[in-house]
Amino acid sequence: MAENAAQNDVHSALSVLELTTVHYSRYDPYALYFAYITLTPLVLIVGFVTLVLFRRDLRTGSFFGGQLVNEAINYVLKKTLKEARPAIIAGVKTDYGLPSSHAQFMFFFAVFLSLALLKGKIKFEWQALQSIVPVFLLTLAGLVTASRVYLQYHTTKQVLLGCAVGTGLGVAWFWITEAFLAPYIFPMLESSSIGRFFYLRDTSHIQHLARWEYENVINDKKRQSKKK
Repeated sequence: MAENAAQNDVHSALSVLELTTVHYSRYDPYALYFAYITLTPLVLIVGFVTLVLFRRDLRTGSFFGGQLVNEAINYVLKKTLKEARPAIIAGVKTDYGLPSSHAQFMFFFAVFLSLALLKGKIKFEWQALQSIVPVFLLTLAGLVTASRVYLQYHTTKQVLLGCAVGTGLGVAWFWITEAFLAPYIFPMLESSSIGRFFYLRDTSHIQHLARWEYENVINDKKRQSKKK
């Protein structure tokens, strides 16, 4: 009796980190795959933070900042519209479901990055990737969105609104970046004392950035070798 009471006390004190928890039916052969797919935004956030910290690229920072604005708008919309999630998951997820934050996140990400590729702000040496990658990004966004309905975290209406809001904000933030931030704010940050201290820069003007970095590193090593 005492042991059971102690176990109950421990269990009652435990909580769940919902950020990384996905509920799915163990009897559904496809549910596990959708459960993995639905975690895609977490992987992207880790990638975002890594790029911002180690590359210090202003456009990447703007992209990440836009994603944060996108998430803030999603939070406001959920609190304003106050539509519950599907009944089957409502006992597990108590927050509101309209619009889907996963759908909104993924379509903001896919649309913004696709526009950057199609407008030549990000360049691949293999030209075909400029068109292939946007298709992949939008397909991935669609799969994550579908996973939210399949796993019954959202209704179709909730994910469609998330897709629409994410798409609209992705287009709007890309325009803000290109029309205002890139020509006016980025140069100010690059030349500021803070920018110089943190090595902030905009590298979108460099053709084939990976090759440029590689060649500069190799050439610098050769110069260092000649000095010895």
